[in-house]
Amino acid sequence: MKIMQIMTSPVFNISDRYIGWFARAGLTDNYMKGKRDETKGSLNLEAGYAKPMGTDRQVKASFEYAKDMSKDGGSELLLCTTGTMDHSYTWVSGANLAIGSSSSTGMTTGVNEWGDIVITKETVRESSMGFRVYSTRAIVNKLVGTVSLNYSKTGDADPESELKLGITYFIF
Repeated sequence: MKIMQIMTSPVFNISDRYIGWFARAGLTDNYMKGKRDETKGSLNLEAGYAKPMGTDRQVKASFEYAKDMSKDGGSELLLCTTGTMDHSYTWVSGANLAIGSSSSTGMTTGVNEWGDIVITKETVRESSMGFRVYSTRAIVNKLVGTVSLNYSKTGDADPESELKLGITYFIF
């Protein structure tokens, strides 16, 4: 049991090794809604392939689809790649790249040439790109530290970047 705990616990081993095809599906909904909240949740699907590259590297490529289940909800398609490298048993670094497109439907209000108010349904399509570089290290027995640099750009909006520092302490 102790060997199994060490092999599967993120306290002892912070890297992952997978090989082959995988599929994931999930439904998300918030049941604690306000009176006028009409969101219906979202459906998420993912399929991909993972392959170890030697004894200390892992590459994963996946295709993700997310659909907002609300009446005029949008959808998103992503192509994601992830690469990780183990520096030691307690230190792993990696990089993620996600490229995709999203579509959303909204109502726009305008005034025509006769002065009438006109409401039209409009679908907006945008491309997106995100990049993340991170490093995670087990500091002491149950304490893990993570640093990451994230960059994202959606459509014509200004790009966003953030630096995150995180500390995780495992109680059990």
